[in-house]
Amino acid sequence: MSKITAERVRPFSCGSEFADWRDSNCGQCVAEDACPLAQAIDLAYIGDGQMARHAVALIGCDGIWPKPCTLRHHKDDDSKTRQEVLDAIDRALCPTTETPE
Repeated sequence: MSKITAERVRPFSCGSEFADWRDSNCGQCVAEDACPLAQAIDLAYIGDGQMARHAVALIGCDGIWPKPCTLRHHKDDDSKTRQEVLDAIDRALCPTTETPE
């Protein structure tokens, strides 16, 4: 078993939890497989099961039981385009430190 560091955590206890959460969230999101969070989940699934702590927070895992992804935009809701959703995910992953003028 690999060491869990403060920067990386294991959001799911087994592969079934990974698959169930991903299907219920990424599988229903307009961003689908283009989402960097979905890609991070896939890498954790085939790797050591760990993800960056900030990514785990964004997908809604609080250490008790995973909740719905905080950035999911359902495919049936056409209020945002796929690119708008991906841009919002990118902003959440890499917030800028710009200061207002």
